[in-house]
Amino acid sequence: MNISVFCGVIAQFMYFGQYGKPVKVSGGVSLWNPSVQNFSVIEALEKQKTFDAFCASPRTFDYWYDDAGSLPFVNHTCLPVCKPHTNASKCLSPTELSLTESADTVLLVTQIQELISKSDASFTTSVQNFFVPAVEVQSVRLAFSYEGPGNSLFSTSDFSNGRSHSSHVDTSTVLVDHQNKVWKTLPPGSDIMLSVSDMMHLAGYASLDRVHTLAGRNYMPKASITHGPTMRISGIEFVVNVKCGDANKPVAKGHVCVLNVDGRPGRWAASEMPIRSRDGNPRTCRGVRIRASLAGSYLTLDINSIFINVASSVVFFQLPQTIIFVTSLYVCGHLSNIYRNLVYRQFSITKEAGSMAMRLLEHEVAFNELETTGEDHEGAGHISKDAIATASVT
Repeated sequence: MNISVFCGVIAQFMYFGQYGKPVKVSGGVSLWNPSVQNFSVIEALEKQKTFDAFCASPRTFDYWYDDAGSLPFVNHTCLPVCKPHTNASKCLSPTELSLTESADTVLLVTQIQELISKSDASFTTSVQNFFVPAVEVQSVRLAFSYEGPGNSLFSTSDFSNGRSHSSHVDTSTVLVDHQNKVWKTLPPGSDIMLSVSDMMHLAGYASLDRVHTLAGRNYMPKASITHGPTMRISGIEFVVNVKCGDANKPVAKGHVCVLNVDGRPGRWAASEMPIRSRDGNPRTCRGVRIRASLAGSYLTLDINSIFINVASSVVFFQLPQTIIFVTSLYVCGHLSNIYRNLVYRQFSITKEAGSMAMRLLEHEVAFNELETTGEDHEGAGHISKDAIATASVT
């Protein structure tokens, strides 16, 4: 029993996770859309345009946000992508295909709602809706860097002696899908490019034409789709998670970070900044919002955890003795009664007082017989040498 407990405690103590403290990595992810500088994406968009069903029959996707029709998404047309050095107003330049909202957030536009003011005396406005074709072929590029400890066993928790790692230099990137299966592995220095189709695959989504039921039902009378808008209208948010640290060691050797994509369809993804067309009309752009985040941790030595584990081991070593003691006193039948009476002796003050009184009387009688006779009735109060000698001979 003692040997088994000893081996178990030692094995548990030697597992580093029991006395290591996780420390979060510090770093960040840069995210941007390279298509604003790459005009070759225009050709891909034009080729894909003929296959887009929403451009051929846009009325199928008409949607009212409320029963009053105050925010209608109807009468869509597809905006073509401008050719290089074209200044036409009814097309989109590559710079208008995406909006950089922050260093780690990009919105790829799928739908545009434009308020068009009439120039006559009525001063009325109308809403015009546009689809942006072939968003699926657009892509984003990302790179990340982070601070990690130089040695995960003996480094301090503040990374003061740590090293910087980067996807450009020494860190591999493993892309996993929504089922946690490895989809692709990129060595250090590779360009990490993710198209919308790639992100939808990693997040487990089939198409942007999928109905977004969480966005609210369609209030438009006689609508073709009644249970919500498509994600091309409401937009969708993808979160690109980059996780670095000790947890990725079983995936690949060396410095490695795991990348996965989570879809968040519970909200509308619209531009949060004022945008105007070339004619000065205000626009609201909706689409695929892509956010990037970096997380992870390394295990570092924690003296407090070691102390707690050592104290726990000392307590566990006393467990076999306790088990044997309880078994002997309560499990072995009549033998346990004997052991229990031996360990826990019965004590009565009344009986012990009587026994003590009788013992005192016995001692008194024996003393009186040996006491030297004195002048008082009870003798001199001591035993003489002659009495001792006589008693010894007798």
